[in-house]
Amino acid sequence: MRERVIPWLWLIPLSLTVFFGGMWRRLGGDGVWSFRVPWAPDLGLFFSLRVDALSLVFLFLITGIGTLVFLYASGYLRASPRRVPFFFFLTLFMLSMIGLVASDHLLLLFVFWEMTSLTSFLLIGFRSDQGTARRGASQALLVTSVGGLCLLAGFILLAQAGGSWEFSELLTRGEAIRGSPFYPAILGLILLGAFTKSAQVPFHFWLPNAMAAPTPVSAYLHSATMVKAGVYLVARLHPALGATELWHILLLLIGSVTAVLGPLMALREQDLKRLLAYSTIGALGLLMMLLGLGSESAMQAAMVYLIVHSLYKAALFMVAGAVNQKTGTRNVRALENLMQVMPLTAIAAILAALSMAGFPPLIGFMGKEMIYQAKLDSIHSSWLVGAAGVFANCLMVAIAFIVGINPFVGRIKKLPQVSKEVGFSMWVGPVILALVGLGIGILQPSSVMNLLASASSVAWGASADFAIKPWHGFGWVFILSLLTLAVGVLMFWLRRPLRYLIRRALDWEALEPERLYFISLKVLQFGSDMVTRSLQGGRLSHYVFGMGLGLLLLWGSAVAELSFVPSLSSFQSPGLEELAISSFILTALVALAIRRGRIFSVVMMGSLGAGVALLYITHSAPDVGIAQVLVETLSVILVLFLVAGLPQVVARTRPHHRAIRILVSCGLAICMTALSLLTLLRDPNVDPVSRFFVEKSVSEAHGANVVNVILVDFRAFDTLAEITVLALAALATLLLLKPMIRKTPGRSDR
Repeated sequence: MRERVIPWLWLIPLSLTVFFGGMWRRLGGDGVWSFRVPWAPDLGLFFSLRVDALSLVFLFLITGIGTLVFLYASGYLRASPRRVPFFFFLTLFMLSMIGLVASDHLLLLFVFWEMTSLTSFLLIGFRSDQGTARRGASQALLVTSVGGLCLLAGFILLAQAGGSWEFSELLTRGEAIRGSPFYPAILGLILLGAFTKSAQVPFHFWLPNAMAAPTPVSAYLHSATMVKAGVYLVARLHPALGATELWHILLLLIGSVTAVLGPLMALREQDLKRLLAYSTIGALGLLMMLLGLGSESAMQAAMVYLIVHSLYKAALFMVAGAVNQKTGTRNVRALENLMQVMPLTAIAAILAALSMAGFPPLIGFMGKEMIYQAKLDSIHSSWLVGAAGVFANCLMVAIAFIVGINPFVGRIKKLPQVSKEVGFSMWVGPVILALVGLGIGILQPSSVMNLLASASSVAWGASADFAIKPWHGFGWVFILSLLTLAVGVLMFWLRRPLRYLIRRALDWEALEPERLYFISLKVLQFGSDMVTRSLQGGRLSHYVFGMGLGLLLLWGSAVAELSFVPSLSSFQSPGLEELAISSFILTALVALAIRRGRIFSVVMMGSLGAGVALLYITHSAPDVGIAQVLVETLSVILVLFLVAGLPQVVARTRPHHRAIRILVSCGLAICMTALSLLTLLRDPNVDPVSRFFVEKSVSEAHGANVVNVILVDFRAFDTLAEITVLALAALATLLLLKPMIRKTPGRSDR
């Protein structure tokens, strides 16, 4: 039954796409949909969702491309025996991304942020029998999780600086946040989380290694959705954190380096998916660069290029999977003239590649023109940033020809027999994506343009309506576009010498971030081993000494902070029975310290407990005294049984170790005694805690015995936990004794 349902799972994201389309028609440009229910209201936490134009752009990408990816995966994994868990993980990831972009609460967004990391780990490592898949999955999880922890710290500081946990309020308090002394830390921590998620330098290395995942995962997670989460977060927080020099410097610097380094490293590769992965890094860097420019035209260009990249990159990943399935290879040097046997896939690949290169009239040309116009308009742009953008786009043109055009034209290579096109479910997705890119570029539908304009307005933080201008006439922008295409085509023809030069120039393995990542893992493992050996050596005396030292520091600081002077006037002289019991306790304590021997020590410890029980009884607490006697008696009996089975080994310690332990023990005794005396002899005007229990015992708990009321009502959860522990101990005892009972003589073993 489940196998029959799988080919129709694409209807789930399709229905969500239709739902969000209806929401956009109802909301319009400035409309907002919100949902809020209490989560932990006493702490000011609410499960709050908020959808505006910026959220809708990402929601359409998540569900729209998700529809085609689900359909593609049903054919790609047709013969896989683990299709059911794959689609479960894929659906869970889609819902996590929807929750991420729809969250209005910082902590709720963080929960969904981490859920995307976890589900991507499951999807990347889906082929768990392959070492590359396991390694890529763990690497992606570790890098993004470390960034997630930084993001959580940044969110906490942001909530403190802005006075709220919700985006809807924080985005209106930008001046207060930017004026906070915590602003540099907030910006740095949040950008670290965004950079790790969106594979910015130096955290880019996990994305190419994640290509060990099945192709539908690469087409969905690593081109259209998860890697865009960091871009979404930066765009969302621009009204609150942007418009500062630190913002512009960090985003322009990291974005420019990533935009250039990604395509350069792509030209070193010959595998289709790794080529696309490194070009994705470059595109993400370009998006960060645009957000760093922080102008109106840059926000518009970022929203348009977001759509451009998602359309062509998802299509090309699907094409790479189809080619690999039919030919058995993804090596671009072994692929040519596939158009004769895979015409539909070839059409999708060529259209997507032309959009990636920025040829008119595809949407890619519109995006490239708007990027150049944004760089020319921005006051924060420089010739270096502009040159980096142009050079990165030239490299993108060369990569587009390598991955989308070269495998389908040219002379025939010796390939495995390819007799027909891939199935409908595998070619329809890339074809639709390629045609959508062509249709938007030609028709420029008003609904899409209005949505992108509204999204850029939300990211900019202004209420004015921005109009998308896809064509900028014959000027510097058009000249730069033509220059990009010409240089990019030249790079494609010279790709072999360029590949050789780039490999030599980028031969920096000793300083590669991935190498540093593995070194840091080894250092972390070595440090954890040292800590484990020193703190978890297996000797009880070391554990007791460590706990004693910690208590000494804690209690010593407490004693040092006590500023009140004990009032001796309220101290009453002890009675005869108290003196006798105290003398008994002191005698047992001295004997315990002087005399050696396990059994004698256990008996003296029990005697100390019995003396304390007598003190309880003399102070009108017979029930507590009886409980103390029972506990001490049971403890002595159990410990005697344990001591009898211990080996007769005398622990030999060095003199200075023994002296240190004596000092720590004496310090603990002094601090505990000081705390007890200072508490007992404190100012009598201080209202004691016991008065609360005495006053509320009858009126609220309906019990005259204060001790019983405290145990049963005021400390009900504590008592419940103690009962649970006793029940578990009894159950464990029963399980241990059960084999012995069965072997008792006289019982039947039937």
